[in-house]
Amino acid sequence: MHRRSYLFYLLIVLGATVIITVASCSSNEKVVSDKRLLMATTVKITATGKDRQYLRESINKAFEEVKRVDRLMSFYNESSELSQLNQKARFAPYQVDRELFFVIDKCIRFGRITEGSFDITATSLNEPDGYKKISLNDSQRTVYFKDPKVKIDLSASAKGYAVDKAIESLIASKVESALVDAGGDIRVLGRYKGNDWSIGIRHPQLKNKIILKVNLSSKAIATSGNYFQRHIIDTHSLDRAKNEILSATVIASDCFTADILATSLFVMGEDGLKVIEGMDGIDGMLIIEEDGKIKIKESSNFHTYY
Repeated sequence: MHRRSYLFYLLIVLGATVIITVASCSSNEKVVSDKRLLMATTVKITATGKDRQYLRESINKAFEEVKRVDRLMSFYNESSELSQLNQKARFAPYQVDRELFFVIDKCIRFGRITEGSFDITATSLNEPDGYKKISLNDSQRTVYFKDPKVKIDLSASAKGYAVDKAIESLIASKVESALVDAGGDIRVLGRYKGNDWSIGIRHPQLKNKIILKVNLSSKAIATSGNYFQRHIIDTHSLDRAKNEILSATVIASDCFTADILATSLFVMGEDGLKVIEGMDGIDGMLIIEEDGKIKIKESSNFHTYY
């Protein structure tokens, strides 16, 4: 009987940390892993299979998809299509790429679902519900800003979308088992040697402690939280989110959705869990501090992942 060893990956996600545990490969199955600095974070891709060179080539193609999404949706790159949109849509309806239109449209829909807790204008407008000042024309694929101060920032969704595109690339390459992580926005493909991928969510106040492990197969997970620095804007108070919520984790079938809802859940708190309860295939967890004690609150099916 072969002894099982494990490979550990330590990931930093805006102050939150997760540990991914993967069973080591047998002699006829290879693990190939690579990481690159993209989208202002470390993107890591791991794939398993029998042909090491083919896995490397497949991973390289997946990284190209991440780069492509970044070129399209970067808020900081002046040559990205999103930056061009932010410069021109205040003057007249501006036609955009199909993918960018799809992402903006979905973000606005989630803005409505979360009653403005998720808002892609939060960094530019000093008011709640700024997403309502974005006008979309589906047939023309145009975007128009009703307020000249509006700028769209996809920082809370583009990484998740890029992870999904990388997974799609790996699927197209016939890879059956893989993990893509963009700064803690994670999606796994298949299982590894009959086992789920095990992901540990770090304790929000203790750097070296894992508070919970979840087991995933062909799912995505994202965590948002104010671990050691505040970074999430509460679109209702117009300030950095300040409450007893320490972190919010969402599991979904795609990382784009998980990324958006993790941010939303952090801002909404327990009301966000009620919203998630009404969504098929989506589960969430909050880590809360109450009376000096750490508590975990979950959607009704979250426990099935651990």
